[in-house]
Amino acid sequence: MAGESSAGPSWARAALTPGASMAGYRLESRVGSGGTAVVFRARDERLDRTVALKILTPELGGDAEFRERFIRESRAAAAVDHPNIIPVYAAGEADGMLYIAMRFVPGGDLHSVLDREGPLSANRTAAFISPVASALDAAHAVGLVHRDVKPANILVDTGPGRADHAYLSDFGITKDALASVTLTGTGQFVGTPDYCAPEQIGGRPVNVQTDQYALACVAYTLLTGKKPFARDEPMAVLWAHMSDPPPSVTTVRPDLPAAVDQVLARALAKSPEDRFGSCGEFADALRGALGLQSYVAPTASAPAAALAPPTEEVKANPSPTARYTPQQPDTTVFAPAPSVPSAPGPTRVERPERPERPRRPRGRLVVVAAAIAALAAIGAVAAIFLVKPSGAGKPSAAVSSSAAVKSSAAVSPSAAVSPSAAVSPSAAVKPPAAAARWRAGTPIDAGAHLTGVSCPTDSFCLATDSAGKVASYTRGRWSVLTSLGGSDLAGVSCASADFCAAVVSAGTTAYIYSGGNWTGSQLVGADGGPAHLTAVSCPAVGFCVATGGLNVYQYTGGAWSRGAQVKQSGLFTAVSCPSTAFCLAVDNSGNAYSFSKGSWSAPVSLASGTDLNGVSCASAGFCAVISTGTTAYTYSGGKWTSSRLVGAGGRPATLTGVSCPAVGHCVATGNHDAYQYARGAWSRGTHLDATHNFTSISCPADSFCAAVDNGGDAYMYR
Repeated sequence: MAGESSAGPSWARAALTPGASMAGYRLESRVGSGGTAVVFRARDERLDRTVALKILTPELGGDAEFRERFIRESRAAAAVDHPNIIPVYAAGEADGMLYIAMRFVPGGDLHSVLDREGPLSANRTAAFISPVASALDAAHAVGLVHRDVKPANILVDTGPGRADHAYLSDFGITKDALASVTLTGTGQFVGTPDYCAPEQIGGRPVNVQTDQYALACVAYTLLTGKKPFARDEPMAVLWAHMSDPPPSVTTVRPDLPAAVDQVLARALAKSPEDRFGSCGEFADALRGALGLQSYVAPTASAPAAALAPPTEEVKANPSPTARYTPQQPDTTVFAPAPSVPSAPGPTRVERPERPERPRRPRGRLVVVAAAIAALAAIGAVAAIFLVKPSGAGKPSAAVSSSAAVKSSAAVSPSAAVSPSAAVSPSAAVKPPAAAARWRAGTPIDAGAHLTGVSCPTDSFCLATDSAGKVASYTRGRWSVLTSLGGSDLAGVSCASADFCAAVVSAGTTAYIYSGGNWTGSQLVGADGGPAHLTAVSCPAVGFCVATGGLNVYQYTGGAWSRGAQVKQSGLFTAVSCPSTAFCLAVDNSGNAYSFSKGSWSAPVSLASGTDLNGVSCASAGFCAVISTGTTAYTYSGGKWTSSRLVGAGGRPATLTGVSCPAVGHCVATGNHDAYQYARGAWSRGTHLDATHNFTSISCPADSFCAAVDNGGDAYMYR
C-alpha cells in the first residue's frame, strides 16, 4: 500500500502510533499517508492475518453524509468479486475515525514500478491496463465510480515464477455514480490533479468515462514515464486537463505506432460522450493499436498468466527504440544507410532509456479548500471548452506564407535489397458483423469535388476539395470552414484536431494548421525545381512527411525540409506513416518504398507499371496498398499478397482510397462501394452511393470511418 508520504499528517502522528489498537486491528507500521488518510500495516487480532488498514482524517469521519456514503460504498466495493480489485475485509468507524481494512500487498504500486524501471514496454503496459480496465468495468456494473484511478492506487503483487498481478485499490473513497457533485460536503476535492477528468474538475456529474480518462492518463504515464499534463502547479495541471489537447505518445516514444496517439486522444477527449463506451473498450483499442492480442480476463482471484506477445513479428526489420528528439529545420532524417529490408517490418516495442524525472510526493489526494473559488472559475470556463473538442477543431484563420523553407542534403536511394515475397491472390469473404454501420451521405459542399479526408479521432475529421477549401467534422456535424487559396488540394492528414497538413495537387504549397492558424510554405525539390506534391502524412503533432515527384519532404521543428530525392523515375502518389520512425510511399510505376532506421529503401515492385494510388499502414508490420484498378495489396506476416476486389453487383472496383485503423483491418473505397479487409481477406463491395464516386477514406478506429466523394458528400461509418 505504498505511494504516500511516510511522515504522515499531524493528526495521524498524534493519535496513531505502531503498537496501538483500533477496531480489533493492532497497528504494526505506517506504510503510507496523505492529506486525508494514513495507511498502516496491521494485524487482524481476530483472524490473525496481516491487513492494510486505511484510516481517514477525523474531519471526514465527522461529516455524517460522507461517513454514511463511505461505509455504504466500501461495502458495495467489497461485494464486487473481481480478481483485480483489492479484497476489502471490513469498513467502519472507531474512535470518531473511518477505516477500511484490505488485503496487504507488499510488492508496492505502479508508481514504484515506474521508479524502478522507467517507461514500460507495450506488452508490460497492456498487462497492467487491461486487468485494471476489467476491474473498473466490474465496479461500474454495480454503480461505483472510482474517481481516483492513478498509479499509486494500482497495487502490484509480485512473486517468483509468475507474472505481476495488478490490484485496483481505494474504492472506499469512490462516489455513487448517480451523485452529481465533485466537491464533498467538507469542501474537499476527491481526485488527483495529474489523473483527473475535466468534468470532475468542473463539478459536473462523473460516470464510467471519468475513470476511463484517468486510466488513459495512467497508460500515457506507463508508456512515457511522464504525466500527460505535467505542470509546475496543481492548478495549472487542472487547467491543462480542461483546455489543452492530449499530448502525443509517439513524440516521446517514436517506436510506437501512431494509432496509439489516436486511441489515447479519444480516451482523453474533453467531453465524456466522445470517449470509449467502457474502460475495457479503451483497453482493447490500445492493445490493437500496439499490435497485441486481445485480453482474456482471468476467472479466478489469482494472478493471471503472462500475456501473449504481439501477433505480428518480422525479425528482419526491428524499429529503433531511442527517444525521438525533434530535428532542427535545416536537417533531415532522410539519410542513406548501408541497407534496408525490402518490405516493411514491425515496430518492435521496447523500453527506451529511462528518462530523468524529478521525484515528487506521490498519492496527492488534493484538498483545495483554499482554492475553491479558483476551481469554480475553472468549472465555469470548462463549460466553454466542453462544448467542442480542444482547439475547437476549426482551422479557419487566414493563410499566411511562411519564411523560406530550410534546405537539407539530397538523399540517394539505399543499397539494393532483396525482392519481396511472391504475391498470391486471396479469396473475398463476408466481413464480420459489427454494431457500427454506414450512414447516408451528408452534403458538405454541394457539387464540390472532395479530394481527401483525415480523422485523427472519431470526434474530428478534416476534408479538402479541388477548390482549395477545407471542411471539419466536429460533434457529429460537418461545416465548410475556409479557403486555402483556391488551388486543388491533393490530400490532408491530421495528427490531432489541432495539427493538420494539406498539400496542393501537383503544386509546391504545403499548408500546416497549428496554433489556430493555417500557414503556407513553398516547397522546393532536391534539384531546386518545383515540388509537384501529391500526398502528406502526419503521424504525430509537429511531424509530417509529404511526397512529390521524385522527392520526399519532412516537416519538423516548425519548418519543411528541402526535397530529398529517393527515386530516379516515376512519380510518388501516396504516403503513409504510422509513426515517426516508419513510412511507406508508393508511386505510379507499381513500386513501394519504405522508410526505416533513418533511410529510404530501394523500390520493391508490387506490380510493374501499375499506378498505385493509395497506401495505409496500421504499423510497420501491416500495410495495404491499392491500385487505380481492382487490385489491393496487403503486407502482413512478412509478405505481400494481392487480391482482386469485386464491387457490389459484380462491378469492377476502380479503387480510390484505403485506410487501416488496426493491424489486420482495412477499409477501401472505389466507385460507389466500400470494401473491408478482415480475417485475412477482402470482402465484396458494399454499395453506398449510386450517383458519385468515392475519392478518399479515413478510419481512426475499427468502429468509425469517414469517406468523401466527388459530389460534395461525406459518408460516416459509426
